[in-house]
Amino acid sequence: MILLDLSKPIFMKKTVLSFALLALVSCGSNESSTQKSSSATELETPKVEEVVYQLDTKNASMKWDRVLDQKPTKQKVMILGSEVDVELGAVKLNSSGEVTATSGELRKLEDAISGMTVKFDMQTFQLSAEKQHGLFDTKKYPESTLLLDQFGKPKNGEITAKGMLTIQGKSKPVTVQLKESSKGTTVTIDGSMKINTLDWPLRSKVTAKDVNVDQITVQLHLTFKK
Repeated sequence: MILLDLSKPIFMKKTVLSFALLALVSCGSNESSTQKSSSATELETPKVEEVVYQLDTKNASMKWDRVLDQKPTKQKVMILGSEVDVELGAVKLNSSGEVTATSGELRKLEDAISGMTVKFDMQTFQLSAEKQHGLFDTKKYPESTLLLDQFGKPKNGEITAKGMLTIQGKSKPVTVQLKESSKGTTVTIDGSMKINTLDWPLRSKVTAKDVNVDQITVQLHLTFKK
């Protein structure tokens, strides 16, 4: 009669099972350590915050030039209490002046411009006697706002910026060509933008069909400080 020793296979199964459990625990421990290490790394990464610069209004200038080429038109004019049609000849006009910036800020993120806002006093932007108080209704809308929030990469020293220009409560998209220079805690912005007066519209007595061109070019020279 042959007797079988059943203790050894049972011992071997227990041993294999023990090693398998140890391997699983070890893997779980390694994964947990990796996750903790990754989380710790994320927590340790410092957040980059925007740096804000305020507009130095004393060292800011916004000069404008207007080019008007208008076709002959008919307009209604009050004469001796009666409204009559008057034929006006073609008008060609070049004028210029300066508008005052009242406030603004520039934001930079990782040394690149991320936003710019400028408010300006429309009472200093007088262009004509139309509406009897200039081209703009400065009593109802004393300020206008330029807000730029899209900035391309510098190309040949210039940055193409896009945003919105709000005049008399109406906002329209604008593109501004900028040049930036920095020194210490000061950032200087030079640029230009073009405004079509009929886009808002600003002229109540004429329409697009009456005008070949009525465009205002604004040259910006803005200094921002921390």
